[in-house]
Amino acid sequence: MKFKVFLFLLLIGFVLLFCARYLFQHLRSEFDKREQEIDEYSSRVDSPIPRIPRSVEIPDDIRQQFASVPIKPALIAELKTSGSLDAIKFSPTNPNFLVSMVGYWSKEGDNIMLWDVRNPTTPLATFHGESFSFSPDGDILAILNSGADNVIKLWDITDGKYISDVRVYGRDLAFSPNRIHLAVSSFGLEFIDVSNPKMPVEAFKYENNTLDENLTFSADGKLLATEESRNDRVNIWEIYENQIIKKHHIDVIEGKKVGWIETIKFSPNPQTPILAVADNDEDIRLYYPPDWQNYKVIPAGNIKDFVFTKDGNTLITGGLSEMAFWSVDSGHLQASIDGYSG
Repeated sequence: MKFKVFLFLLLIGFVLLFCARYLFQHLRSEFDKREQEIDEYSSRVDSPIPRIPRSVEIPDDIRQQFASVPIKPALIAELKTSGSLDAIKFSPTNPNFLVSMVGYWSKEGDNIMLWDVRNPTTPLATFHGESFSFSPDGDILAILNSGADNVIKLWDITDGKYISDVRVYGRDLAFSPNRIHLAVSSFGLEFIDVSNPKMPVEAFKYENNTLDENLTFSADGKLLATEESRNDRVNIWEIYENQIIKKHHIDVIEGKKVGWIETIKFSPNPQTPILAVADNDEDIRLYYPPDWQNYKVIPAGNIKDFVFTKDGNTLITGGLSEMAFWSVDSGHLQASIDGYSG
């Protein structure tokens, strides 16, 4: 009995040895074949790219423009903050003023700083809050602090003085383009009339069961887009005077189990207020009025933020390792600058 078991185990050993030898020879053959293909590819002689004749001669002024070496941008100022930067915005009217904001919970005390780039060592003023917005004329800075205070404070940028405040709970805020209203989002929308900054009052309120944030106005102020952070949907609100007359929904993620929206912005053209939405699937989708359908997708890759140029023809995106310039009309990449992240 033991002898039969021995013969059986011996037979199994021979079979395994044969299989191992066959597998080794097969892998060796595939490796030699792959090495031969690599050698043939490396030793090939490529034909030169054929020269395509120009149908139109390049004008002399264009030749001169590209003949010289581009001037390297000079560093104007370096502003050092502690904590993880969440936002940086220039004043809409004074390029010397900008505001930086570090994480609301990452820094004790003031986390929002107003800077003058001509004197970058010390901020002009510091504030505490989780969102801010410049008025369109650049005169007022609104700071939202929804912690223990639940208050919006208005500050005079020119004099650096406190103007007034209004108690309201919110997650984000933005001035309307005409500076009459300050929109605040939380569980719905609340509009504060700030036409008289010294006496801000509630204009109207629209309560909602979903949590809205990330406000952006169209150029004429007639549309406001918000992001529903819980279900990755964008709401577009049509506004007339002191009331909301219509509300549209855009399901950006389109049924995907995992996804989130990075940022949303309207194009600066009031006649065609295209809404651009960037989410984490590495695309920017363009939605067009009046039906707000997605007619174009820009394959921008992994980005954190983007901005339209003033003419609305180009999107500039900030990704993990580069800035990229995209044609809004064609969706094609126009140029990129490596080495700039976030």
